[in-house]
Amino acid sequence: MSLMSYAGKLALMNSLVTSLAIYPMGVLRLPPKIIEQLDKIRRHGLWKKKTETGDKSNSLAAWDMVCRPKKNGGLGVLNLKVQNDAMLLKMLHKFYNQNDTPWVKLIWDTYYSDAIPHATAPCGSFWWRELVKLMPTYRGVTKVLINDGRSTLFWKDDWNQRVLEETFPRAFSYTTTEDASVQKMLSISNIREAFHLPLSVQAHEELRALQQDVSSVTLSEGKDVWICTWGAQLFKTTDYYQFFFREVNAHAAFGWLWKAKSTPKIKVFGWFLLVDRLNTRNMLKRRHYNIGSNLDCLLCGEHIEETVEHLFFNCPFSRCCWDKVGVLWRSSGNRLSMIHAGKDG
Repeated sequence: MSLMSYAGKLALMNSLVTSLAIYPMGVLRLPPKIIEQLDKIRRHGLWKKKTETGDKSNSLAAWDMVCRPKKNGGLGVLNLKVQNDAMLLKMLHKFYNQNDTPWVKLIWDTYYSDAIPHATAPCGSFWWRELVKLMPTYRGVTKVLINDGRSTLFWKDDWNQRVLEETFPRAFSYTTTEDASVQKMLSISNIREAFHLPLSVQAHEELRALQQDVSSVTLSEGKDVWICTWGAQLFKTTDYYQFFFREVNAHAAFGWLWKAKSTPKIKVFGWFLLVDRLNTRNMLKRRHYNIGSNLDCLLCGEHIEETVEHLFFNCPFSRCCWDKVGVLWRSSGNRLSMIHAGKDG
């Protein structure tokens, strides 16, 4: 392992440790301690090196950064917790859409024949209770197309292009049926059956707006259809995994790097460069290594601190090397801006 490159260790880790965990994650929610231990094994496999004083495991990058998708600025190592949730959410998607499978029919008939699953107390086996814990997550990434309205909460589910509890908070504060289904609420003819009276002026105004909002809704035969918020009716673990990291933005240079026609070893080295995790003298100082007070670049001998930007882009020696292949970098800015400017020509 100590003789392997980081790219080789990544390939071994993904094909061995990560793949071993995939099978049980498809049906069981792994305890946090198990995931923590698996991550510990993977971290040691990636960072551990043999030294004269024994094995050392000095990580060059935070594990959260390593476990991001490549297009989001990471190394593409699978985040086990997110993947585990994604695979179990796929099972919940089959359950809520009442797929024609034996286990789905068994649970509906046994526990929820006249109830909404996420509006009842946890019940059933330990396996099902673990899936029930993911129901809030599932409802947060789905919306409902109403048919019979029996499995959808009127106030708390996203079924009319919005969550009514959030849109009409004052009206909701007066309701006596906060966990009622869409079917039940639309069948109520007397306001006293659903609200505490008298209503405040604001609540009354919201109630009138609510009545107008749902006046066009008509129930029909068939089960409610739960679809993903990103527009797909079929729930895919890869779609949820990408959706989870949707707010993690990365520079376009990361996409250029992984699409480049070079060996994985070079790409991983390029990733360390882009995220500024190479062991330059500047980095060693930030990691509190005892390297003395001289942080000057050794290649050019000038009194300039050895940073990633200087070592690879601004150092006279590096510029001479780049000249050989006809590349000229601008002399100011950070590594990402210089790479962007160099690509634009």
